[in-house]
Amino acid sequence: MVALISIDGVRPDGIRLAPTPNIDRLVRDGSVSWEAQSVTPSITLPCHQSMFRSVAPMKHGVLNNELRVGPNVPPSIFDVAARSGQQTAMFGNWSPLRDLGDPEHIHVCYLNNNAHTADGDSHVAEMAIRGAAAEEFDFLFLYLGHTDWVGHEYGWMSDEYLQAISQVDSCVGRFVDALIALHHPVDFIIASDHGGHEKVHGTEEQEDMTVPFIMWGYRCTSGHMIQQPVTLLDVAPTVTRLMGISAPKVWEGRAVLEGIKDTTESERFRQHQVYGLEEESD
Repeated sequence: MVALISIDGVRPDGIRLAPTPNIDRLVRDGSVSWEAQSVTPSITLPCHQSMFRSVAPMKHGVLNNELRVGPNVPPSIFDVAARSGQQTAMFGNWSPLRDLGDPEHIHVCYLNNNAHTADGDSHVAEMAIRGAAAEEFDFLFLYLGHTDWVGHEYGWMSDEYLQAISQVDSCVGRFVDALIALHHPVDFIIASDHGGHEKVHGTEEQEDMTVPFIMWGYRCTSGHMIQQPVTLLDVAPTVTRLMGISAPKVWEGRAVLEGIKDTTESERFRQHQVYGLEEESD
């Protein structure tokens, strides 16, 4: 199983400043790039379409948060996985994400527009845990959007923003713990769509464009700082590589191979305790 977690609007330096014990453990025991790059415009829906379809916004045609994807766009992770006979699911707290794949290719979809509420991320993470407990998925996407709302309301790198990052870290920890208890093996990719500055984003400023990219799990290398350049276009081919599915030729990104172990090395992750999230006390 591969789980992709998108934390909206999180800057790498925000993670470093906020108390994030769960993400810190994933970084320590996984692979990370603190210099991954978003796309232009660095806006939520265009960024996620690029994340899932591995082409720039000018090619998938979604250039703002209102436009829906048109015909003849490259297939998304959901489309490629479903056509390969894989079960897929999406859980999030922002409904425009419904267009990240053909509806028939998203087998379970739960979207609740509660990213503006303090407990919105916790709620949608719990729904994802319940969904994973009810049936097995090969690919699960979890979107957590409260940090972006707080950035717009109070400002990126404000005290409130850092507190929101700490809160989402707790959601990530609960979700990861639950999934590794329910399913083996599991690989996780944690990324953000864009950063932000003052109370906005969408520009080509580095505060908007630089995002974290973290890989952790059964097939992922441990304690590794990724050296290759990483962009949002690389998310989809990395997911399909972990799933053992061929990436479409129209995708322009490339798998982050530095973060992926060969199968024999990954066998050590079969033991539940090796994941490391339950070994440490809170």
